[in-house]
Amino acid sequence: IIGAIAPGSHLRLRHGRGPHWGPHSAPPAAAGPLSATEPPPLSAGGPSPPGMAGGLSTSDAPLGLGGAAGGAASPLYYPAVALAALTRVLREPSLVAQHRATVPPIVTVLSELGTRATPLLPDVMPLLLAAASGPDPLLVEAVVRELGALVPALGLLSRPYVPPLLELVLAHLPGPHASIQAHCICLVEALCEALRAELTPHLEALLPRMLSILRTDRSDTRMPTLRVLHALGAMATSLGDAAPPVVGELLWLPPPPRGPPRGRA
Repeated sequence: IIGAIAPGSHLRLRHGRGPHWGPHSAPPAAAGPLSATEPPPLSAGGPSPPGMAGGLSTSDAPLGLGGAAGGAASPLYYPAVALAALTRVLREPSLVAQHRATVPPIVTVLSELGTRATPLLPDVMPLLLAAASGPDPLLVEAVVRELGALVPALGLLSRPYVPPLLELVLAHLPGPHASIQAHCICLVEALCEALRAELTPHLEALLPRMLSILRTDRSDTRMPTLRVLHALGAMATSLGDAAPPVVGELLWLPPPPRGPPRGRA
C-alpha cells in the first residue's frame, strides 16, 4: 500500500514495521488516485470518524490531513496519505484478515512524526481503540502492544486519550489472555512515564486490577506478574497514599510454581 502511494526512495521500510522518511529526501508525485496536487479534503483536529460505535467504522471518508492542507509541500502530506490508505484498510470489514498487519505501520508513522502527529491523532486514535475493542484476541494484542510503543513517542500528546486507553486496560485486567495482560501493563507503565503525577487520580481504579494479577497469575513464565512489578516501580512516585497497600500485597506475593520433581540419577 505504502509503496504504491510513495514509490520513491524517500519512503523506505525500516525493520519491517513501516515507513521512514529520510531527512534530505524530496517527495515524488504520488501514484494512483491520491494525486500530489489534490490531497483528500481534511479538517485539522476534526471530529472522530463516523460509525465508530459498536465496532470498526465502515465509512470510507478520507483521513483528515490537518497540517498537510498545504499539499505535497507540507511535511505532513506523505505521512498523512500513508495513514489515509492504512486506516482505510482498518475501516473495511471485508479486509479483517489484514487488520492485524495494518496496525504496526500505522503506529510507526505516528511514532516517526512524534509531536508533529498532533493534527493526525484525532482521526487515527479512535480507529485503533475501536480495533482493540473487537472480539479477535490477536488483533487486540497487536493494538495494545503498539499503543504501548506509541505513548512514549507522543509524550504529553497522549493526555486526551488517557480515559479510553485506561478503559481498554481495565477491560483486560485481569483476563484470560496472559499476553494481552502483559501488554496492557506495559501500556500503563508507558502512560505513567509520559504523564507522571497526572495519572495519579486514575490509580484508584488501576491498582486493584494490577495487584489482583499478583494473586491470580499462574502462567508458566509469570510474565504478567513481572510486568506488574516493573510497572509498580515506574509508578512509585505517583502512588501516594496507595503505597502501603501495594507494599502489603508484595509481602504476600506467592512463590513461583515449582517444576516437576527430578528423578534420582
